[in-house]
Amino acid sequence: MLARLQRLVGAPPEGEAAAPDHDRLVRLADSRARAAKTYLVDQAGIEPGRLFTCRSKVEDSAPPRVDLLL
Repeated sequence: MLARLQRLVGAPPEGEAAAPDHDRLVRLADSRARAAKTYLVDQAGIEPGRLFTCRSKVEDSAPPRVDLLL
């Protein structure tokens, strides 16, 4: 029953990892960068014009992170 349900919803079979959707990961990275900028503007009082976000880079082997350069 579980295998049939997984086929219906598109889940990978047990023991098989689904390949990450690169475009979705880039959108998520962009969202994280915007959230970090918003936090710094709202909570730390930094002027928005002093903060810039760059093109997101997704590394398959690295954990999620936001890099800040000062």
